[in-house]
Amino acid sequence: MLANPLAPESASDSFPSGHVCLAVALAFALYYLAWRTRWEKSALGFGFGMVVVVTLSRVYIGVHYPTDVLASVIAASAAVLFFTGLWNRYARAVIARITVLAWFGPIPARAGRDPV
Repeated sequence: MLANPLAPESASDSFPSGHVCLAVALAFALYYLAWRTRWEKSALGFGFGMVVVVTLSRVYIGVHYPTDVLASVIAASAAVLFFTGLWNRYARAVIARITVLAWFGPIPARAGRDPV
């Protein structure tokens, strides 16, 4: 009859943590946006801190085990790195085929390489 006031839901869907996956994805996005700027180190630190805070909060309120949040960090990082590789390899070729985007101007070629 006693309920946990911090987490009233008692579902068993704790693996992996969607909150931690979102925090990791946002941290990567923030870092990629700040890459090669003066904000790169600040974005990296803020993103790391955000992931740590979300991870600890999910364990603290008791909705996830430490292994759940660790697996979430690993899975989200792997997914972001995998799809970043796909984006860097195929994005220009796919975007060039979308004729509506020609209204906004040409897609610049990468420096030092032929257009894909």
